[in-house]
Amino acid sequence: MFKVRKWSTSNALPYDVVFIDFALKKVYYQPHITFRTKTDAERYKITLDRASYSTGSFEFVRENWPEEPKEEPKEKDKKPKKKD
Repeated sequence: MFKVRKWSTSNALPYDVVFIDFALKKVYYQPHITFRTKTDAERYKITLDRASYSTGSFEFVRENWPEEPKEEPKEKDKKPKKKD
């Protein structure tokens, strides 16, 4: 499933489209493909939806788009280590 997201609040091009792979529990993104408006990103999402559904495969995305880096837990959210 492709999804539009706002990945930045300070960037001039704050929107992008990510692929959420529920089967593998991963999120993929296209580096350097960003949009100024949500409308532009939604148009691109429609294009991606049509292309991937017509071929019946998301393998291209899985093989060629990088996986979204997992966020490290914030210092305050980390559990303290147990002392032995």
